[in-house]
Amino acid sequence: MEQTTLKLVRLLAPGFLLMLLIEPLVGRLPTALTADNFPIEFVKFPTYVVVFVFVYAAFGLRRLSNGLFARQIDQNIKDRLWEIGRPSQNPSPDWTSGKAMQVFYGFVDSDESLKLKASNIRFNGALWTTAADGRAVALIVLLISLAYGVLIGFYEDILVAIAINGIVFVSSFFVSLHLTNYHKKLGGEQITYIQMNLRDKLSEKLTVAGF
Repeated sequence: MEQTTLKLVRLLAPGFLLMLLIEPLVGRLPTALTADNFPIEFVKFPTYVVVFVFVYAAFGLRRLSNGLFARQIDQNIKDRLWEIGRPSQNPSPDWTSGKAMQVFYGFVDSDESLKLKASNIRFNGALWTTAADGRAVALIVLLISLAYGVLIGFYEDILVAIAINGIVFVSSFFVSLHLTNYHKKLGGEQITYIQMNLRDKLSEKLTVAGF
């Protein structure tokens, strides 16, 4: 998967997920929000989808939803790179995940074999972030459904929305756990390549960075 495709998936996924998960409640939304005012090619996006995607991106809701799993991946790369580049030293407090990822992506961008492996990782990454989007969207729609139920009563469509989004929210954690473990496995293959072929360059990079 190309980087541009991954970006497109990450842009569109929250909106499509919202359209699917809020479907039982669409009849109860204000008309102004459900009007198809934003046609994009052959798809007409209701106002509420466009507004939601903007708010979702602006407030970093995907990052909040996926934070726990993202930290696991970053920590794994951080620890492995230090073990390879500085095997006889304890990790420096200044060796942060941010610095480790800069070093890691520097290798990926400059090595053709790592670039090829990155294509497979991006596909899993698209699934990984979509699972996080599903969790965030399901929670939001679940809260909206509960609010409707409290205010006007738990009618059948509201109960359906609560059930669907509750199931999606809970199951998304299991999906994210699986995809995170697979992401770590794929990243581990890249780091093994660095260990076997680029160990000296890694050590040099750490020295230049002051480690």
